[in-house]
Amino acid sequence: MKIDIAYIKNNYPIVDIAMKLGIEVLNNNMCKCPFHKGGQEKNASMSLHVYTNRYKCFACDAKGNNIDLVMRTTNCSFMKAIEFITGNNYTAKSKQSSYSSSSSSKETKAIAMINAKTKAKPIQKRYHDVYKSFIDLLDDLDAINYLASRNIHKEDASIYQIKNLSADYNSQVEILKQLQTYYSDSKLVESGLYGFGTKTNNLYNKFYKHRLIICYIADDKIISLQGRCIDSNLLVKSKYLYLQGNATAVYNLDILNNLKAGEDLIICEGVIDCLSWHTLGKHAIAIGSACNVSKLDKDILAKLTKLNIYIAGDNDRAGKAMNKSLTKMLDNNNITKYYNIDLPSITKSFHVKTHCKDINDILQAINIENLGNYKYCKYQADELYFFGYGTISKSELDNITSSDDLELILKFKQVFNNIILLAR
Repeated sequence: MKIDIAYIKNNYPIVDIAMKLGIEVLNNNMCKCPFHKGGQEKNASMSLHVYTNRYKCFACDAKGNNIDLVMRTTNCSFMKAIEFITGNNYTAKSKQSSYSSSSSSKETKAIAMINAKTKAKPIQKRYHDVYKSFIDLLDDLDAINYLASRNIHKEDASIYQIKNLSADYNSQVEILKQLQTYYSDSKLVESGLYGFGTKTNNLYNKFYKHRLIICYIADDKIISLQGRCIDSNLLVKSKYLYLQGNATAVYNLDILNNLKAGEDLIICEGVIDCLSWHTLGKHAIAIGSACNVSKLDKDILAKLTKLNIYIAGDNDRAGKAMNKSLTKMLDNNNITKYYNIDLPSITKSFHVKTHCKDINDILQAINIENLGNYKYCKYQADELYFFGYGTISKSELDNITSSDDLELILKFKQVFNNIILLAR
């Protein structure tokens, strides 16, 4: 069986692999180096670089790629590391492989121990009930205000179950008390939602600095949560926070179950971009970054084959890397109906003159005006985009003689869009 080593090095995220190996990865993608000081390092000195998919320890200078990390951590051969990363048993599929007859029992035992440890870790959907109970206890006022500041339609907070943790400490404590009536402290900690403060001897919510709470949902189950810092007065290493040990999946994944053959789907980087496309009336999913392309597994790719795919990485180095990796993946899986979105061209179509890195930059920069009680922006040369209703041509607008006419046609468009949505 032919193995594409370059593809494995580039498309299997080193952060996910480190977690699979049982290495605790901090929010800034730093971890304790497993290779020096007998593995008893007190401070995290190893960096996992998400764009190059390599690791480097600043204390002992250990460095390498994702395959090297597995080989050195488990003391296994190159082929066993490949099998661990991909989940494929190449040696069993190829009787001609010289490796299958030479693997040591020590090596096999090491891999088995790692796999057993991985299975013992929290798995997706296992903590849906905890996450759902937590979400149900949250407010959404700050979430709505934040989305509105990014020109994202406020109804998206409800549609996508986006909530916010209160900035008030007493309110956070009250939420914990309510959760403790249903779940043990150990389950709250295992879910990744809470940590244990060694100084206070109390549980604390890990999202207390990242109060905007985003749900990752698959098959109507919350499989993970993501927090975003929305308080400008706080200093954080990263504006986003992920649940520890629970690798974030594809965002808005369930939309794939509702799309019909021939419909358009945009694949973008982040959650905010996904919501921005939705505000503009487009279907989108978000994969996070170029290193997360591998999260588009076989089941997801099978659903993509029937759709028109639009690749929309950010207009920067990382976004271009994502576009390149995604293009290669689609080609390798014989998906031919895909197109690259040119953000600069979209910027011009919205009559935006400033440089825009992503679609949300465009959404924030467009000239939003009011017509009666409705917000709209210019879209291309002959259309106006009404938020929540879709586009209306200038010729249609010319036939509107009163605010009642405008309200009637917009409501008609909204009802029509809802009918189409239900039909899907």
